[in-house]
Amino acid sequence: MLAKLPRYDSLSATAVIEGYGKAGNLSRARAVLENLPERHLEPCTVLMEAYSRNGYPLEAVHLFRTLELEGRIEPDGAMFTTLLSACSHGGLIRLGLDYFAAMAVDHSLTPSPMHYSCVADMLGRAGLLQEIEDLAERMPCLPIDSMWIALLNACKIHNDPGLGALAAEKASQLRPGECVPYVMIAGFPDSLDRPLHHR
Repeated sequence: MLAKLPRYDSLSATAVIEGYGKAGNLSRARAVLENLPERHLEPCTVLMEAYSRNGYPLEAVHLFRTLELEGRIEPDGAMFTTLLSACSHGGLIRLGLDYFAAMAVDHSLTPSPMHYSCVADMLGRAGLLQEIEDLAERMPCLPIDSMWIALLNACKIHNDPGLGALAAEKASQLRPGECVPYVMIAGFPDSLDRPLHHR
């Protein structure tokens, strides 16, 4: 199979892998990556995204581990965003938190607000709602709206209207005029009778 594939450069391979990924042809996407003469960040990251998007987050994590063991590329912030998202979708909370910590310790990368949002989504899927609020309070950069939306969504799933109201208020402050937080909070019992509040 590999012998029949054309030789792509990194940029072309990234586009081809993305196309195969969107079509759900993951074996072909992986074959394109394996046929590259050298490892490059972009095509590897795109393949990890394809695995996660198609319901195979463990394959995304396995690919990252393989790349780490090979030592041929150094992961960047974008790859870690994809990795943390895969851990979140796969329910790999402890592993995801370990990778989040490893960003600074092992790779000298400063987590961005997007990385914190991935962690918030991860914690939310596990029902660790208070931990998300604590994370938002102590993070060194300002939270972005997606972090509060992650908390709001988790509050809706796990039925915590009080904390959900706070998350909706915080998200609305970051994106004035955005109706999504209000639409989400309206799904809570008795939410229409309870005003949003500040802490």
